[in-house]
Amino acid sequence: MQTDTLFQEYFQTVPETIFELLGYIPLCRYRFESPVVKASERRLDGFLEPTDAACPYFFVEFQGYYERGFYWRFVQEIARYHQMRPDLGGKNWQAILLLLDTAFDPGLETLGPL
Repeated sequence: MQTDTLFQEYFQTVPETIFELLGYIPLCRYRFESPVVKASERRLDGFLEPTDAACPYFFVEFQGYYERGFYWRFVQEIARYHQMRPDLGGKNWQAILLLLDTAFDPGLETLGPL
C-alpha cells in the first residue's frame, strides 16, 4: 500500500516516534526496518529490533483500510518471520497496530477464542 512506504521511510529515520505515539518509554534504542518474509514474499510493514538483546522487539502494522481477516494475516506474518529468524525464539516481543481510522479495525473478536 502507498501509505506503508511513507510510514516506513519516516520510522526508519526516527523509530522512537512509534513509541511516542503509544505513550511508551522503551528501555533502549531501536532500529526500524521493513523486512521481506521470504516464505510468501510478503513484506512486514515494520520491525523494531532493539540494540540491546534484553529489550523486546516489535512488529509494526499500518492499517489504512478495512480487512476482516486482518488480525489472522498479521499473526501469520509474525509467525513466518519467527520461522525465518529462529534466533528470536524465546525472546520477548510485541505487536503494534497503527490504524489510520478506527473504522478500519475489524476487532480482536475476529480471532475467535485464541
